[in-house]
Order: sequence, then C-alpha cells, then structure tokens
Amino acid sequence: MCLTTTPKLITALRTLMKEPGVAVTRAPTSLNAGNWAKEFLQGLHGLYGGTRLAAQELEGLVVDDDQRALWRADDLGRCYGARRLRDLGRRTVGRSAWRNRWANMARTAS
Repeated sequence: MCLTTTPKLITALRTLMKEPGVAVTRAPTSLNAGNWAKEFLQGLHGLYGGTRLAAQELEGLVVDDDQRALWRADDLGRCYGARRLRDLGRRTVGRSAWRNRWANMARTAS
C-alpha cells in the first residue's frame, strides 16, 4: 500500500506511523517547485510562512502539539465554529499590568 497525504496528525495517521514495516518519507513542497508557478509558491509562503500550517503543508512535517501549550490543536479545531463570535459576548482573558501602572501614575500626578 502507498499512502500520500499532507501530514495532518490524526489518530489514524499516528497509529499507522507506529506500525512495524511502515516506511515514512517526507518531502517539502520545494522539491516539487518545478511543477508550480513561481508566483503561486511565493503566495503560499506569503500566506503561511512561519506558521504551523506552513510546517505541515509546505515543509511536509508532522506537527504535534507542544505539551507546554495551553490548548491542543484538536481542542481548538472542535471549538472552531461551535458558537458564533457575537454569541460569546465580551470576555477578558488577560489583563496588562501596565494599564494599572498608568492609572496609578495618573492618580498620583493629579
């Protein structure tokens, strides 16, 4: 069997890659650059360069989650589109300490 895919890390692919007798080869899009328009490849790199998607789609890498990350890619994928943005209301996820410092300086100066 010969399987060709862009390496989105799903359970089936993860399991298959661990099977004995499976040979995994990888190749970046650049090895096939002669078959693509130069402008098309530049556009892809302009859109995705330096991102996780670029590593997966352009470099042919299997990108696994960073164990130190707050969220896993699969979790975010399941949530994507689950609720419309306007349904979420306004939420504060983090707050800048600088905002408090500026407010305190303004109070002290007056």
